[in-house]
Amino acid sequence: MRLRLENVTFTKHTKINKRYWISGYIVNFSHDFEFGKSYLLTSLNEGQNEALAYLISGVVEAEYGSITLNDSPYTSEQRRKDAWLVRWDQIYRFGFFQQSPKNQIRHGIRKNPDLMMTEMDIMRQFDLTPACYTRLLRQFSHEGWRAHCAIGFANGKRIFCFPSMYLETVDTIRYRFTKTVEFLKSQGALILFPVLPYINMDGLVDEIVHTHREQNYSIEEHGTWIWKSSAHKDQYPIIKS
Repeated sequence: MRLRLENVTFTKHTKINKRYWISGYIVNFSHDFEFGKSYLLTSLNEGQNEALAYLISGVVEAEYGSITLNDSPYTSEQRRKDAWLVRWDQIYRFGFFQQSPKNQIRHGIRKNPDLMMTEMDIMRQFDLTPACYTRLLRQFSHEGWRAHCAIGFANGKRIFCFPSMYLETVDTIRYRFTKTVEFLKSQGALILFPVLPYINMDGLVDEIVHTHREQNYSIEEHGTWIWKSSAHKDQYPIIKS
């Protein structure tokens, strides 16, 4: 399946939830995204990267332009229904009470009989430990990334939108998380990582998408990040993997 953005513009300061706002400046942006692949959405503007991810996920609406799925209109309501904001979205009991991954995954299995996976299958696939499985998600540490993905998968989501992550977070979760990303792609998911360009995402992404079309840097093999000119070379360090 192909999700296409065509001449999309978003230049707003928008409230995402009670505590979080984003500011994006995306003008006449066009790109094709394939389900079954993972993408690094990157520029030196963190809010811009997230804005593009939230546009694709249906959290915010474009001011201009079109977003289609296999050449048919793909509304923000449809995209938000299909999307899962990792670390943010949850399945609440009665729409209010937080639940453990166990109860959220069971909810998904009941709602998605075509999933063809048992609760134990999902626990094994996402490396979820019994000790954490019955806790609330706010009590998780690094296993929480896999638990959030498992809940989204069990509940039939097909667009996985990640928050912007720090270098330390990526390095910490990479060992087991690569398996999670590969599995979600094998199930036809579209995975979005809005991350700053000097964070090494090697092994986690299939394609790099620049959210700003005039970049003053390039990303070389294995995540090496370098300036194209010396105009702003002191703004960020050059980090090599």
